Amino acid sequence: MLNIMLRDVFVSGLRDKAILDRLFEEDNIDLEKTLQIALAMEKACKGANDIMGQGIKAVYTGKKQMNKKSNFVSKQKKPLFCSRCTGTDHVKEKCRFISSKCNFCSKVGHIQRACFAAQKSKTKPVKQKQVSFNSKAENKNEIPVFELNSIDSGLHEQPPIMINLKIENKNCKMELDTGGAVSVMSINNFRKISKKQIQPTSVVFKTYKGDSLIPMGYVTVKVEYRNQISNLNLYIVKENLDTILGREWLYKINLDWQAIKAVRATSKRNLSQLLEEYKNIFDDELGEINNYQVKLELKPEVKPIFCRVRTVPFALKGRVENEIDRLEKEGIIEKVEHSEWATPVVPVVKPDGSIRLCADYSVTLNPNLIVPQHPLPRLEEIFTSLNGGKQFSKLDFKHAYLQMKVHPESQKLLTINTHKGLYVCKRLMYGLNGAPAIWQRYVDGLFQGMQGVKVFMDDARITGSDEMSHFKALEEFFKKCKELGLKLNLSKSQFFQNEINFLGHKIDANGLHKTDEKISAVVKAPVPKNVQEVKSFLGLVNFYGKFCKNLATIANPLNNLTKKDVKFKWSKDCQVAFEQIKKEICSPKVLVHYDPELPLTLASDASPVGVGCVLAHIYPDGSERPIAFASKTLSKTEQKYSQIDKEALAIVWAVKKFHLYLKGRRFTLVTDHKPLVAIFGSKRGLPVLTATRLLHYALILQSFQFDIVFRKTADHGNADFLSRLPKTSEELEVKDDITIFQMTQIETLPVTSRELRQETGKDEELGPLLRALREGRNLQGREAQYTIEDGCILYGQRVCIPKKYQKNVLDELHTGHLGMVKMKALARSFVYWKDIDKDIEDAVRNCVDCARHKTDPAKAKVHYWEYPSMPWERIHIDFAGPIFEHMFLLIVDAHSKWLEVYPMKITTTKKTIECLRDSFARFGLPRVLVSDNGSQFTSYEFQRFMQSNGIKHKTSAPFKPSSNGQAERYVATLKQSLRAMQKYEGSIQQKVSTFLLQYRKAPNATTTHSPAMLFLKREIRTRIDLLLPELKSRVQDRIRKGVFEFRDRKFDIEDKVAVRIYRAANSKWKFGKIVNRDGVLHYTVEVQGTLVRRHVDQIRPVGDHVQENAFIPNVHRRFSATDVRESNSNLQHAETAENPSSQVPNEEQDSSSTSAVPSTDVPAHDSPPSDVQLDSSQMRSPPVPASPRQVPRRSGRIRRPPKRLDL
Repeated sequence: MLNIMLRDVFVSGLRDKAILDRLFEEDNIDLEKTLQIALAMEKACKGANDIMGQGIKAVYTGKKQMNKKSNFVSKQKKPLFCSRCTGTDHVKEKCRFISSKCNFCSKVGHIQRACFAAQKSKTKPVKQKQVSFNSKAENKNEIPVFELNSIDSGLHEQPPIMINLKIENKNCKMELDTGGAVSVMSINNFRKISKKQIQPTSVVFKTYKGDSLIPMGYVTVKVEYRNQISNLNLYIVKENLDTILGREWLYKINLDWQAIKAVRATSKRNLSQLLEEYKNIFDDELGEINNYQVKLELKPEVKPIFCRVRTVPFALKGRVENEIDRLEKEGIIEKVEHSEWATPVVPVVKPDGSIRLCADYSVTLNPNLIVPQHPLPRLEEIFTSLNGGKQFSKLDFKHAYLQMKVHPESQKLLTINTHKGLYVCKRLMYGLNGAPAIWQRYVDGLFQGMQGVKVFMDDARITGSDEMSHFKALEEFFKKCKELGLKLNLSKSQFFQNEINFLGHKIDANGLHKTDEKISAVVKAPVPKNVQEVKSFLGLVNFYGKFCKNLATIANPLNNLTKKDVKFKWSKDCQVAFEQIKKEICSPKVLVHYDPELPLTLASDASPVGVGCVLAHIYPDGSERPIAFASKTLSKTEQKYSQIDKEALAIVWAVKKFHLYLKGRRFTLVTDHKPLVAIFGSKRGLPVLTATRLLHYALILQSFQFDIVFRKTADHGNADFLSRLPKTSEELEVKDDITIFQMTQIETLPVTSRELRQETGKDEELGPLLRALREGRNLQGREAQYTIEDGCILYGQRVCIPKKYQKNVLDELHTGHLGMVKMKALARSFVYWKDIDKDIEDAVRNCVDCARHKTDPAKAKVHYWEYPSMPWERIHIDFAGPIFEHMFLLIVDAHSKWLEVYPMKITTTKKTIECLRDSFARFGLPRVLVSDNGSQFTSYEFQRFMQSNGIKHKTSAPFKPSSNGQAERYVATLKQSLRAMQKYEGSIQQKVSTFLLQYRKAPNATTTHSPAMLFLKREIRTRIDLLLPELKSRVQDRIRKGVFEFRDRKFDIEDKVAVRIYRAANSKWKFGKIVNRDGVLHYTVEVQGTLVRRHVDQIRPVGDHVQENAFIPNVHRRFSATDVRESNSNLQHAETAENPSSQVPNEEQDSSSTSAVPSTDVPAHDSPPSDVQLDSSQMRSPPVPASPRQVPRRSGRIRRPPKRLDL
């Protein structure tokens, strides 16, 4: 391992590019072979140069040397070495392993012993940490050549020495490099601090490999370090290198080495070790707070809101799915099948092309959520906690809200609706009302009482009275974060800063200081150049004039410039008034300090050249007092935005500028662009067709709680002035992520963005729209969706194509010969022009290749035949088979679905007509016959048969058997049934008959009745009917059931009763006694020795002592029901009210009254037990006088012969 590390150090120190390239060609070499190859190469190069009369030269930036010396030495022979097998007796071109496969990397051309990948896996790679610049001059006539020599092999990792100083009045941190001759800064870092012009230079830098690095030039900058001010040269390079402080500056600046040494010693001893010990809290994993869950509370009687999923652009669908999978894998979301709540998501494109998913809770949960109230820390508290600190550290919580778990009962409220389904959010999401208060409440309780630690939202500021206390506070903070699972962002964290800025104040070792940042927008405002700019400035004067009584008087010279017929001329008096007004506005008369108890408002405005904003308090009397002003000059790209985009940019920039004031509290946004009120303040969510940039801005604003209001431009003078006269912007012109993404999409089109820019201005429709957007006209309706990107017009996310290139784009969209629907979906993700859908439809319809190979059209809606009004009005016929070597003619009645089947050996027209004749003979001639186009049905003979019988013949369309669906359906049914009965015994005719019997009996799904009932008006009898009782029995059961509950009059055997008599003239009732119960309502009564049968309605009870003069035979025994039935022929029938015929169907009316009435035997109380056997003599009725049987007449009277012989 030591040899390998020495080899790496040796290679890193080589400057000869040729030797380095030769060594890098080898895959796996040790230190000895490395030295061997390097020495051989050095000798070979030297010999070659001597032969050619050239020496090894340095790279010069000055004049070349005129004198040359040629040294000729003998040419050294280059030693042999093979990189394929590490052999030294041959070259790699003649190696026998040229076709061998490596066992380690599986590549062909070398073996494992010579594999560089195998050796690299065992060796710690050389780590290049930083570069430094040394000066090298071999004689006085040369300009120095600067080489990049310093490397870090990783063997002795030491933290760099960082020096804090000011360059051009901007705080800057530089790495001290005593080996570097000059000071160097990258162009990206330099443009953040200065706009100075870079001076050209002929200096050339060289890397440790010998590659040339040409700087862009140098700049003379003002450098301040501890009351030392010097003008020094700073070299600028394109490469993204750390800022280096070289020896050239050290000659001019006296560093405080004692302080640097103390910091270095402390840092070596504590900071590096502390970061190493707590490196887990800075890793890339998402934090998860232990033992804490957020529980959301809804307002009373809130109904769940379910929003449908929003359409994802075709171009973003794959990336959105990848982001959903990533969030699910990390445990942030979890898929569910059902949810009462659902919030739509909006994808936002990052600069690297990846997707950020944002939930639009403004339409679902936010209006219905009880926002927890927690006061934000007051400025006095924050300043007090940091007071007395010498140095300050700032740490950033990584994805602060996402580190908080949500209670399972509240997760369903955060459900998001995506095109992949529903997902519940298991972490606290951005854009949710109350999230800042929830977070601040948690961290306040967590770090309360920790000395030198103050957390405000997702930033933590730590300090101490000295170095030791500072590190102790850091250690305690790290320890607490590790215990609870909190994660920090190391790239955004800063340690041991001499000063920090917070809410318009600067905090350093000397205490709290006011800064000019919040008034610099007014103080540094440029002088107005025309009348319009003067009017804009006077708008600011009028807005705050009530706080300064003499402000209008001071502004008199400026007011004169706005009068008609007055030539604009900026005089000395105007300049004095201008400066005096700015001073008055920034004085305590107008400007106030931030107070968390007062309502907050943020007014913003945009002009063609800049944006401006004013943060202000609203006092109880309604007055508006400014807290801070800010303005920014628009970049060249931003100046090409449409007016609505500029106004939206002004709002978002203002919110970001003052986010420390606004985070966690409700405030009011004020704008003079009314469409933004609907976009940013809509209670129904973001409009579906919102342009991408506006959509991106709206999602940024969702993490804040605000109300947006419209204010007329005439009343918006405070922000209007700042936008029209912005201070010089110190920001680089950097395109935002939306611009980068959209312009990348444009470049994928068959037309370049340059061609689109040139043609857009010439286009008849797009040209006027482009000018309107650039002039900042207030476009309404559909035109408000247009924006400008790099000279191209965008409609939402889609590029507007000029008419000249629309044909090219159409051809590109149709290269895959997609259908209309998919072409439109593809176009809606990329391009747009008026009537694009119609052009796509025309392009698809007129494509010859598509028309030639297109599939069949979609099936038309089924057209049902008109339902016939009576059976056998329309019939459908068709052939089925062959089945079991037979064909079958099917005849289906369209009304009843009655089916006739005729087995046939041959299916000629003659045989078909014979079957139809048989059917017509039994059921008559139909009006309409429907068939397919079979030859049997289209022949002349069949047509003549139809005409002769007056039958209208209709046929289905060729190759469209579904038109005759009535018969086609039964063909399939018959085939299925006959195949199922294949194993049954019997002939084919028997099987068909069995099928027809069951089919005609079964109810049809369409008519809900059986074919027999509709066709024959009755049900046919099958063997199934044998399982059911007869109709007569069912009627008797119904009668019995209907009267079973009657219990009003009930008699027992031997009860004395009176029965109704219908023949006696002088008496209606005769007395007797009950001898038997024939049924529920019928009894047999003995009256004067005669047995009569009466209904309960004809019987009434009487007393036991009632007697009648008439002779009553002495009956010594009771009669059973059997005796009564056997003696029915001897009973005298009398008229009764009972009419059994009225209770039964017509077919039962011929039955006698006694047969129609149920006969139920009721045993008498004193009857013998069932186990006692009685002989026939005991079961008979008592004798009655012999007389001829009397037959009832129609009138019901019974004639008896006179009893002449009865003495």
